[in-house]
Amino acid sequence: MIKHRLTLLTAIALIGGCSEDERLARMAQESVRQQSSQNQEMTRLNREVAEGVERLVESENESRQELTSLHRDVQQQQADTSKQRDQLEIDRKQLADERYRESLLAPIVSHVGLLLVCALPLVLAGYLLHVWQHESRDDLAIGEILIEELVSERPRLLPQNPATPTILHRGHEQTAATDFIEALEEEPD
Repeated sequence: MIKHRLTLLTAIALIGGCSEDERLARMAQESVRQQSSQNQEMTRLNREVAEGVERLVESENESRQELTSLHRDVQQQQADTSKQRDQLEIDRKQLADERYRESLLAPIVSHVGLLLVCALPLVLAGYLLHVWQHESRDDLAIGEILIEELVSERPRLLPQNPATPTILHRGHEQTAATDFIEALEEEPD
């Protein structure tokens, strides 16, 4: 571009005539001044570009450091998340085991309870049979007296309640129980 201007200036000076040398000298000085100004401008622009590149490099280094720091943070968060996921999986397995044990335990408890309820009448019957076999004669006599008293038309020991029906028995024969009652009545206190 500078060569193109010098050529243009030289052409203008030749066309201009006699004061060519003066004009040429002026133009050369003007051209040198412009060239100097352009060189200073280029130097200034080069400095600005260098400063811009330096800032860009610094900015890029800062960005890389931030990126590295963020990458470490992400890795730490991933590790934490992984630990939490593992703990959650362990807790889930424990809950599943507890539910499985509870689901097995509930029917067992209900079946054992049902067996106990069913066995209770059998145990009671066995106890009564055992007691009945080992009962004394006095207990038998008292039992017969109470039965006789409950089924008789005119109870002697129990008060007669007109609202309670009496149980009729077939025969009027005397048993050992009635003999015992009579003996009790005859004895003085």
